[in-house]
Amino acid sequence: MFRMEEKIGKLISGEYAITMFMTWGRVYQQVAQNPQLDLGIANPKEGVVLIGEHIGILAGAPHPNAAKLFLDFWLSEEGMAEYVRGEAYIPFREGFQYPAEVRPFLPALADVKVIPVDWAAMTAKDREEAKAHFRKAFGVD
Repeated sequence: MFRMEEKIGKLISGEYAITMFMTWGRVYQQVAQNPQLDLGIANPKEGVVLIGEHIGILAGAPHPNAAKLFLDFWLSEEGMAEYVRGEAYIPFREGFQYPAEVRPFLPALADVKVIPVDWAAMTAKDREEAKAHFRKAFGVD
């Protein structure tokens, strides 16, 4: 299963006791929509791979100055708080304080055991080996 809606349905029905949500934010969003849900997060003791968010302005954008103003807001303390409040992503911004409603679902960056990945050095063979390891670990074909 990949779709969040299917995963959350199986948790709520009791068919599944645990599932992977892909991000802390999806758990937060589900509980924000339905506060009756008793969901939490856990991270593997081995650690997690953090993938940052990308942002940019496309060449030839019809309103590049407006886009620059939006980026300035998004990267500001206030804009980052709104983004984190909506998505519950870890911002790679030193000293940033999470909004209170997100804290139970989003670990502080300092508390996350990060698995480093050298994406530039990764080969197709490396990806296939990682997929095979995942399939074996989770018993999927």
